[in-house]
Amino acid sequence: YNIPIELYIVPGYPSVAPRLQVVPTENMQLRANHDNVDSNGILHCEYLDNWHARTSTLTELCAIASSFFSASPPLFARPSKPKIQEEPPPAYDTIHTHPSPETNHTNESSKERLTTKLQQRLRSFFEKERKAIDLELTTQAYLEEYLEDTKIEEMDIAGLNQATARVQAKTAELKAWLEPRIDSEKPKVTCTDVVSKQLLSALAESTAIEDLLYALDEFLYQGIIDLDIFLREVRRLSNAQFKLKAIMKLIHVLLDDIEAQ
Repeated sequence: YNIPIELYIVPGYPSVAPRLQVVPTENMQLRANHDNVDSNGILHCEYLDNWHARTSTLTELCAIASSFFSASPPLFARPSKPKIQEEPPPAYDTIHTHPSPETNHTNESSKERLTTKLQQRLRSFFEKERKAIDLELTTQAYLEEYLEDTKIEEMDIAGLNQATARVQAKTAELKAWLEPRIDSEKPKVTCTDVVSKQLLSALAESTAIEDLLYALDEFLYQGIIDLDIFLREVRRLSNAQFKLKAIMKLIHVLLDDIEAQ
C-alpha cells in the first residue's frame, strides 16, 4: 500500500528535526484519530522528539514511518459517489480503440526511468548533505578540543603567575628580615678593577640562575607548571648560565696571566 508523503528539510537542519507529512491524493482520505498522524497529516513519533544531529538520519526516519504505516495505514480510499444513470445516446457506428501493448510498455518504461532518476537524485542529495554534516561535526570537535587546550594553557599561566607572586612575596619577606641583621660595620666586597667587577657580576648571575632552576624543579613537582613550560625555561636559563661560566673561566685565565707577569 503506497502512502504519498512529503519530507520537509526545515531551517536549522540537522540540529532541528525535519517534518514528514502525509499528503492524500484525490481519491484518498486521512484516517481520523491515527496513533502517529494528526488531522493535518503531520507525523509524530518518539524518533522525531529525540532527534539528534549526529545519530539521526532521514533514512531511518523513512524506515520508521514505513513501519508505522504498514501496521496502521493513515489513509483509506475515499468512497466513490454513485453514478447517475443517463439514457444512452442514439446508437451510431463506432470504432472501439484499445491501447496497444507497445504504448503500455512505453509508459511503464518512462515511469521506471523517472523513478530511477528521482532515486539517484535523492541519494546524491542525501550523500551531499551527509558529507556537509560530517564536515561541520568534525570542525565542531576540533574547535572544542582547541578550546579545551586553551583553557588548560590559561590555567597553567595562571598557576605560574600565582607561583611568581608567592616567590616575590617571600623575597620581600626575606629582605625585610635580613636588612635589620646586616652588620653595617662589616666591610663589603668591593672590586677596584673592571675585570674583577665583571667576574663578580657573572658569579652572582650564575648563582641566581641556580636558585631559579631549583625553584622550577619545585614548581614542576607540585604541579604548578607543566612539563613544556619547565623544559622551555630550563633550556633558556641553562644557556644563559653556560655563557656566564664561560665568561668566568676566561676571566680566571686572564687573572692568572696577569699574576704570572
